[in-house]
Amino acid sequence: MMRTKWMPGVGLAAMMAVAGCGKGSGEGAAATMKGVTHVYHMRGEIKAIGETPEGDITIHHEAVPEFRNTLDKPEPMGSMTMPFEVKKGVSLEGLKAGDKVAFDWEVNWDAGVHEIVGISKLPAGAVLTFGPAATMAGMTMPASAPATR
Repeated sequence: MMRTKWMPGVGLAAMMAVAGCGKGSGEGAAATMKGVTHVYHMRGEIKAIGETPEGDITIHHEAVPEFRNTLDKPEPMGSMTMPFEVKKGVSLEGLKAGDKVAFDWEVNWDAGVHEIVGISKLPAGAVLTFGPAATMAGMTMPASAPATR
């Protein structure tokens, strides 16, 4: 199982973003590893694939209103651009920067797992909704795209 790699500075901001993030259209939980595993069903636009040391893919994702923090408490995550690790065996073949995608992001804080476990391209013309900037722990991360697309 791959673990998320973090880079000082950028990694801290991304980790804080994860701690303050919300989820997409649905979320499931299962006690499959140590602690509770949540799977967030998300949508976003690919910004980069394999171009950063922080993750396998960088996606600007929609807000995740039902995200759960490290204490397993609800803590909505705003729309933001962040790097993601991709679970071994999940293919990114055929995907490129600019593609709009739906993806499942598995998070288990206790086991140190936060990775994409499934991803697919959205149909042409799919509209993504990027809300206001994400705010966490007194720090504001600007939204990197218009409010709607």
